[in-house]
Amino acid sequence: MSVSLSQGEATAIVVKAARGFGLSWGLAEEAGWALCQLGQFGDDSLSWFDRAFNASSTENCPITIGATVMDHAPLPNSEAQLGGDLGLIRMPVLLIPFLRQSADLVGHRLFLCEKSNGLRIDVTSDLGGHIEQLGSLPIGHVVIEAGALIHNDPPRKHKTCRFQTSMETLAQLDKLGSRTYVPETEASRMSGAGAGASDND
Repeated sequence: MSVSLSQGEATAIVVKAARGFGLSWGLAEEAGWALCQLGQFGDDSLSWFDRAFNASSTENCPITIGATVMDHAPLPNSEAQLGGDLGLIRMPVLLIPFLRQSADLVGHRLFLCEKSNGLRIDVTSDLGGHIEQLGSLPIGHVVIEAGALIHNDPPRKHKTCRFQTSMETLAQLDKLGSRTYVPETEASRMSGAGAGASDND
């Protein structure tokens, strides 16, 4: 059974799940931004975040690595300027928004290369079927290649979209998000926290 979510609903779920997974508020918000970008390409981009966050640690996290690449993009010797080997990354499809933004910042094309499967994707182009192929990889060895200058490419238009996902994915993300809740205590109940036994508001 599937469920349809607005962009705002989906973003809130992913941000809370990212926090529950162990990311900082700043990185959790980056995850929400990345979801909005990916919603224009993938049929079920929420499931990619579910699989990325289904780990015991934040090591090899695509949100952390992608945000770092994007933040460092303007620096002369950055991966976005020169290319570089990012190593193993969980759900490398989640790097796409960060690399697209990095390409805009540096003014030349960037290619996401996944060594194990031979994928080489121009992240500034129409991603087509490449994104679903990349989305099927739970982990990949990612190398960035710098390409030619971007000349007079029309600006990309961001569109608001709805998100379709399974009830199972939604439940898993909600479970992660619940880690951010403060445990109920007798003291909190006595002070009036929560709805209590009767909620007449």
